[in-house]
Amino acid sequence: MPHTELRFTVEGTAAAVRDARRRISSAVISWQVPIDRDLLFRLELVASEMLTNASQHAGGPLTVESRAERDSGLLVLTVVDGGRARPRPCVAGCDHESGRGIVLIDALSLFHGTEYTDSGKRCWAVLPLSGHAAPDGEEMPGNAEKDGRRDGDSARWTVTEAGAHLLRLLFPAFPAT
Repeated sequence: MPHTELRFTVEGTAAAVRDARRRISSAVISWQVPIDRDLLFRLELVASEMLTNASQHAGGPLTVESRAERDSGLLVLTVVDGGRARPRPCVAGCDHESGRGIVLIDALSLFHGTEYTDSGKRCWAVLPLSGHAAPDGEEMPGNAEKDGRRDGDSARWTVTEAGAHLLRLLFPAFPAT
């Protein structure tokens, strides 16, 4: 199995964001995981937005991590910076050049989040590999329709072994099953 992890540090500049985005997409392509043009575009846009947010709001060196989890069919992208402010969506007017990053990340990833570290924060996003279905072909919990509406609020979540593995990747303190 080809190497499916990438980790590097860049300065928080616009040029570094552009280069990091290219480095991430090149690495993912080289991993030979199922990725189509749409997913590659989404990955590059999410990476760009995460890196741009970090460079604009935290500055300093940024650590980028990306990994493909073949078993769970997921791509995980992480950006670590020295800032303490949690990224928040804002309302951007149609003529504003910025302010849409978190909204885009939310729309293009399965889920994303932020956690604080000893030296700043770690922002992460998870995207599905192309053509990868939910385990056993089942609907994901919280997505079932009930009487024509989504039933996410009343769904009970259980964690499969693949889900627990992903949670341990994102949150090392997550208990082993």
